[in-house]
Amino acid sequence: MFGISCGHHPITIIPGVSIPRDPPEENKEENDRIYRESQEQRRLEREIRYTKQKAAMLDAAGDKEGFAKEAAKIKEKQANYNAFCKETGRTKRLDRTQVYAYNKSVSSKAAAAVKQAEAAKAVQEEAKRLQVLELEKQKQEKIAETRELIKSDATPKKKCWQAKLTY
Repeated sequence: MFGISCGHHPITIIPGVSIPRDPPEENKEENDRIYRESQEQRRLEREIRYTKQKAAMLDAAGDKEGFAKEAAKIKEKQANYNAFCKETGRTKRLDRTQVYAYNKSVSSKAAAAVKQAEAAKAVQEEAKRLQVLELEKQKQEKIAETRELIKSDATPKKKCWQAKLTY
């Protein structure tokens, strides 16, 4: 008793004078929910640490492509962690996500890699959007050309009652 992280509290008891306290009633469901949330938070913290370790390793090895992928994963996992803490009202414990080798230098490289990847993705999406617009424009031009051809006298027009049907 009374070790590190011990949940006990010392209470002075004088026999014959002190009134024994009843322990407060604990809600089992609430306690289980809090425990599950704490374990989920620890899992998210571990994932962030492992990803940071892998990113630091890739940076040290000079693998820029792998580092950029891990940097994106770190950002995604941190966003998940922040959303979880906000949703459940839990306190963020950023000290539990720190990694020794993942210092300011590596962190700034990761942020730059994520920005570069996002910019490249935005360029790709814009190119795709422009391609779709060009295809749509070509389609509209083809439709207009077909309509003009139909309206012109170049195509023979027969009325239904003029057509001879043979069976």
